[in-house]
Amino acid sequence: MELDRKAFHFDLDNESVERFYTGKKNPWSDIQDFLESHCFEKPQYSGYESAENIVMSYQRAYGTIDEMMNEFPWFQKCLKAATFTEIGESYDVKEFLESGMQLSPSSRPDTRKELHFDLGTAALSENYSSIRPNAWRGAWTLIQIFMERNGFIHTQYSGYESLAMMPIDKAMAVMEKLQQRYPWFKDSLLAASLTEVGERHDALSYIKGSSGIIVPVPAHSFEREEPDFFGSEIGDMKGATTELSKQNGLEPPKNLNNEH
Repeated sequence: MELDRKAFHFDLDNESVERFYTGKKNPWSDIQDFLESHCFEKPQYSGYESAENIVMSYQRAYGTIDEMMNEFPWFQKCLKAATFTEIGESYDVKEFLESGMQLSPSSRPDTRKELHFDLGTAALSENYSSIRPNAWRGAWTLIQIFMERNGFIHTQYSGYESLAMMPIDKAMAVMEKLQQRYPWFKDSLLAASLTEVGERHDALSYIKGSSGIIVPVPAHSFEREEPDFFGSEIGDMKGATTELSKQNGLEPPKNLNNEH
């Protein structure tokens, strides 16, 4: 079943930005302003997530990307990585660790879980117990080792995802173990969330125009530095977006892929 929300992650090539960007501010600000005006929100950590009160289908998500390519012709030329991930309910890890809040039963226990967090460097350097100066800089490596030993894997973008389906109470139990092992984690935490995740799609091929279909990334490819995008065809999303626009009496988004 497709989850109601979508997360969009992307990376721009700096050399291409210098060559092709024609805006007045900077590309990341332009993209943020555009996506926030189209029902996406930027968490404290990386990426964008569709608003919790909005059902964001793939038709609508890719339609938004088509509109952004129309608005910013340089976006397609500067992009070097992009994915859409199905996401569901999010849980506040920071609040859970600080107050031991009760978890409401998930309506989708059969989903993988994604962890994102942000540590304050000033608090971390103060709370990290070590006689070695700057030893706190190794905190992220310790977290990665711990998470990978407990069923998670570090993703291409910041964060961790469980390799297998994991109920939320089990995922939170991992966070409690992390806090017990490294007390500085909770004391230095600015924000953290566990989110239900489904399939991840290769949005880059769609945006670059090399593929008219969107294919899911299999879970076992997360550990690769460069994900191997392949899978079964799920339909031509551009055609679906155009058809949806016609049904709603709107002009279909301009397809810049056919102009280059």
